[in-house]
Amino acid sequence: MSTSSRLRRSAAALALAAMTTVGLGACGLNSPVQTDVDYQPGDGSAVTIGQVAVRNLAVVAEAKGGNGTLIGYVANSGLEPVNLVIGWADGSSEPVSISVPPRGATTLSSATDKTELSGVPGAPGDWVQIRVNGAPAGDGSLQVPVLTGRDYLEDYVPAS
Repeated sequence: MSTSSRLRRSAAALALAAMTTVGLGACGLNSPVQTDVDYQPGDGSAVTIGQVAVRNLAVVAEAKGGNGTLIGYVANSGLEPVNLVIGWADGSSEPVSISVPPRGATTLSSATDKTELSGVPGAPGDWVQIRVNGAPAGDGSLQVPVLTGRDYLEDYVPAS
């Protein structure tokens, strides 16, 4: 084999490798960087109202029409305390009030201290509309899932 033939084959192999690298690298050109996309990593829903971030909000209930335990986490990044009023969007039952300290956070329910709403408008597996009013943060509403009290949520089943 002559030297020029070897050079041509080497050049062709190098060109093929370069085109393959560019071609495969271009596959991700239009794909979003997944770490740049916000998502809710838990079971519940999220909403941000002013300086208040409500995260992983869900309702634990055994049946439609019964009591439901609100689970989730609320953080206040502001310099003033925030009083949240959380209830069904249709106003069908008495809402609950939660106070969140400035630059603080609170968990809505624990195994021993549950935040409950009566008259859950959906059965487990449904999504229900919740209204969150927070002075001075503002108002918002969101759809949250109704979850059963099985497995890791059994401590959050409402009392009645």
